[in-house]
Amino acid sequence: MGKHLQHGRAEASWAGIHNAFESKDTRFLKVARFLTFLLFGIAIGLLVAMLFLLGAALHLNHEPMISDVYTYLVWIGSLVLAGLVSLAIFRP
Repeated sequence: MGKHLQHGRAEASWAGIHNAFESKDTRFLKVARFLTFLLFGIAIGLLVAMLFLLGAALHLNHEPMISDVYTYLVWIGSLVLAGLVSLAIFRP
């Protein structure tokens, strides 16, 4: 019985802490979070498009230059890194 009561109390205090943090979620944070996910979605879209174009170039036997591949990799890496950093900052 005592264990039951304590577990309920711990849950209630955790919910209180969670609600306190939720109430501090300002409009700025909501906008920043929305923009972050929007940018992350665009980054994923660009990643898929670049991989598709690279695959199409290889399929059509237009040997892409090594520098083209490195350019793609740098773009993809920087977009993914930017997305991960923004997710770490504004994670929901």
